[in-house]
Amino acid sequence: MSVEKEAVLILLTVLSIGLLPSGQQTLEGEAILVRTADWLVEHQNPNGTYTLNMTLENGEYQDAIALGCAAVILLEVYHITGDQSYLRCANNTLSLLAEWQNYNGGWSGHTFFTAEGTYYPLVAFSKYQLYTGDERYDVNIRMAARRLIYIVGRRYVEYPYVFELGEHIYAMLLAWMATGEDDYKAAADLWVETLVGEFDHDAGAWNTMLDGSGPQGMWDAAIPCLPLLVWDYPELRAQAEQALSWASSLEVAQGGYTASHPDGDIVIKA
Repeated sequence: MSVEKEAVLILLTVLSIGLLPSGQQTLEGEAILVRTADWLVEHQNPNGTYTLNMTLENGEYQDAIALGCAAVILLEVYHITGDQSYLRCANNTLSLLAEWQNYNGGWSGHTFFTAEGTYYPLVAFSKYQLYTGDERYDVNIRMAARRLIYIVGRRYVEYPYVFELGEHIYAMLLAWMATGEDDYKAAADLWVETLVGEFDHDAGAWNTMLDGSGPQGMWDAAIPCLPLLVWDYPELRAQAEQALSWASSLEVAQGGYTASHPDGDIVIKA
């Protein structure tokens, strides 16, 4: 199974745990996360990066967004198992991300993706603080959160994707939980209003683009649900249930764009 497909399974399984709790789903989700974290531990470079040949030029696995995602998986498995090896590897990556962070809070020099790569490093820093009580990255959280608030305020000008707003809300809610800064929760609540307004009730999922086009694929049904893993927004939850039905009944692509993944299949053993 390719890492690209494994990542989709992780996302959807974690979401199903949040939306449709059951013992079986939890066990399956944990097994996927542990297998992936084991791969990350085995292949991590000493400086916290990963060296892979990617299928697209902008798919470098030394990108801040990708490294933030890797740290999140490692932290989740540490939280599940208590195994310090996952925490050590996560800290390797987070230390590098802290070093890479710009003075304004973003990672514009170390990402090819939108929002200056702020959201998954912000998720990872916040989870580290929540899971360990260690505040060594508290300043990094606050810098990234402030930068994300600024960037999202300009999002209609700079980038058009709706589903990314779900990621930004999720990151901001975690930053709020980690730091107690009420301004972060207020920003998340405001962005949820925009996200709810972009739901296509006729289609049954969120539009891909702010211009109203979409939904196009699984990302449009899944990623906007991420905030529900932290905070219960009733209207968003009702839309998530409708989107789950849409995604379950249609054979849809993974997203409205071409994904970049490692060149060739990387098998994660059971």
